Amino acid sequence: MERLIDYNEMTNIEELTTMFSQVKDSYMFYRLTGKAHASIASHEPMKFNGCMMMLMRGGTPFNIRVNDRVYNLKPNTLLSVNNGDVITASDDMPTDFEAYVLFFNLSFLRNVNINITAINLPSLFQKPQSAIELSNNESDSLLRYFDILHHSALENDNDQLSRCIASSIISAMIYQMVQFYQHRIGQIIDTPDKDTDPSIRRRHEYVRNFLKLVHIHFAREHSVNFYAQQLYISPKYLTLMVRETTGKTAARWIDDFIIMEAKNMLRYSGKNIQQVAYALNFSNQSSFGKYFKHITGISPSEYQRS
Repeated sequence: MERLIDYNEMTNIEELTTMFSQVKDSYMFYRLTGKAHASIASHEPMKFNGCMMMLMRGGTPFNIRVNDRVYNLKPNTLLSVNNGDVITASDDMPTDFEAYVLFFNLSFLRNVNINITAINLPSLFQKPQSAIELSNNESDSLLRYFDILHHSALENDNDQLSRCIASSIISAMIYQMVQFYQHRIGQIIDTPDKDTDPSIRRRHEYVRNFLKLVHIHFAREHSVNFYAQQLYISPKYLTLMVRETTGKTAARWIDDFIIMEAKNMLRYSGKNIQQVAYALNFSNQSSFGKYFKHITGISPSEYQRS
């Protein structure tokens, strides 16, 4: 049985770090070393009630398990742990590693506004790996965001204003991280090299164009038929190509774009459910509600209250 770690419990780490800051009940930042970790080490599985980002900057590589997958952490590796993920450290944690950690209270993170339609990234909807190795420049860039959040918290004399500042910085940081992931997992639709079979290259070109069209038209056009017509191919052939290339059907991609935008609007736009339904070209609130619940398992009103 994994041990549940919440935000308040994480604040105890302040006594063991040389670098710590927080905006109360929102986020905390700290520098973690192998020696500090040894003081609090627990090799039992842990589940976080919140989200954590850890950037390893130096030291001996070591393994860590997130859910059912083992990752090797080395310098310039970014580890992302989502709410509900189960994390287990290896038994031979080195004492020479240095890492910088951001831990977010889930209620704060839910109110960070991300403009999904501004991100032209089909792979956004693919679950990324929990750990990715960054280049030196990427690692330095991310650490600068951490540093800004750290100093903003240290200079905090107004929690409400500090939360607004942090929300904007974290939005920018998430956009930056999307670019990092895009460089690594965006290849699901990359054009194969010139030696690849022409039919495969043509298929990838169709899929890329389909995803571009969905990004432009998803708010108004929900049917696979529309996109197939734009590409001058049959819906059946389009669905086959998209599934073979990305692992998901064309209809699923359309649903993903619609639902991500629906969630964005329900939480941040100030529109009511009926207005969101019309903005996404549903005939009425009822049809939108049934669609949303079928995809997500909860109603739009339940999502707004969550």
